[in-house]
Amino acid sequence: YMKRLDTNTPTPRPWYNVSIPLLLPKIQYFILVGARSSFMPFLSVFYSSKNLLPSQTGILLCIPYATSFLFAPIWTAVADHYKIHKYLFFSFLFLAATAVFSLIHVSSFTLLFFIIFLYSVFNSPINAFLDSSVIALLVSLPVQKVGVDNSTLYGRQRLWGAVSWGINSICVGYLVDFTQSKNTFVYCYTIGIAIFILFSISFSYFIQRRYPSTSPEAKTESSTKNNVTKSISILFKNNHFLAFLLTTFCMGIMTNIIFNYLFLYLTTPPFHASSTLLGTSLFFTVIIEVPFFYFTPNILNTVRPFGMIAAAHLGSMFRRLGYIYLPVEWLVLPLELLHGLTYASMWAASVEYLTRVSKEGCRTTAQGIFGAIYSRIGAGSGALLGGLMFEHIGPKKMFLVTGVLGTWSLMFFCITQWNNEDMWKRKVEGLRALS
Repeated sequence: YMKRLDTNTPTPRPWYNVSIPLLLPKIQYFILVGARSSFMPFLSVFYSSKNLLPSQTGILLCIPYATSFLFAPIWTAVADHYKIHKYLFFSFLFLAATAVFSLIHVSSFTLLFFIIFLYSVFNSPINAFLDSSVIALLVSLPVQKVGVDNSTLYGRQRLWGAVSWGINSICVGYLVDFTQSKNTFVYCYTIGIAIFILFSISFSYFIQRRYPSTSPEAKTESSTKNNVTKSISILFKNNHFLAFLLTTFCMGIMTNIIFNYLFLYLTTPPFHASSTLLGTSLFFTVIIEVPFFYFTPNILNTVRPFGMIAAAHLGSMFRRLGYIYLPVEWLVLPLELLHGLTYASMWAASVEYLTRVSKEGCRTTAQGIFGAIYSRIGAGSGALLGGLMFEHIGPKKMFLVTGVLGTWSLMFFCITQWNNEDMWKRKVEGLRALS
């Protein structure tokens, strides 16, 4: 975590038209997401190399979602209360990488369950810590672009994670085929996390030395500590926020069903998709995601968070319709371009909305709550419900049912958020508290 730069400090001289301090989040997202893309998409393949039953593999896949839902809000609240974000951030990254590395020497289901549980506990708040630190850095910098609020530039930092995901997922797949060892997934992940920690600490130190900064958090630390709990309680009394969380839950279900079961659908008769096609489809998911993240400030100022979240619903529904009527497996590639609309739009708009609705000092907690609902309980529910539907009613009806869920979620979102000013404002008005 970086200290905020003094807003009176002149904007640092750009290097290749990029602000030097903003190189940090770009490279952080590139390295961290790249490390995860070396491991997460291939978890089921790695577990199968341990000679586990399909039911045991399913249980292990569900552990991160359930565990993260419980622990992500706890860790983020602790970090907000005691102002120990950077210590927890780097400590948990190290512990998570250590847990993953130990998987190489384990083959029993019981030990795998225990290690994956520990990994999930440590990994649960990482996204919230990084996202909130990037937002804090953005709002502390001088205005980067006239007429554009700095916090809306989040997407231009996050897009580098999408670039890394698309490149690394293909490279690691070929590397595993070359080495003929599933442990390559683990080696790539742990090496990536080690590089991330070393880079983040050294580059943050360089920027703090090169560009003198102040720490506004320290000035308000005592009052912030006492008000975190009160701020969160006020947040949960906001009906618009609660309705937003329900929409987030539905989108988490729909997104994870695609993530976990699309490949199974494409390798089930009448389809016979090759591994090369499956890997290429991951690359296609980021082709639109990258420019979408880059132009997030312009899109937010045009359609606001309301329009972006509604567009994410529509893209997800059209995607499922395409899967149902898919004639040949290779036509999944153009459908995967819609991932940029569904994921990037939903995530960037949600981060911006949370920045608007949460008070300074509890933003990490708000990000943690969002991550727990979207990426944990919603995703975990999607993993379980998707498996049941795939087995009992078939994949096409599974996509049809989740398409109906998406229609309901879109209608609910439009009705509940139509008069929510935080969804419609053109840009953030400072770091306001809830009224």
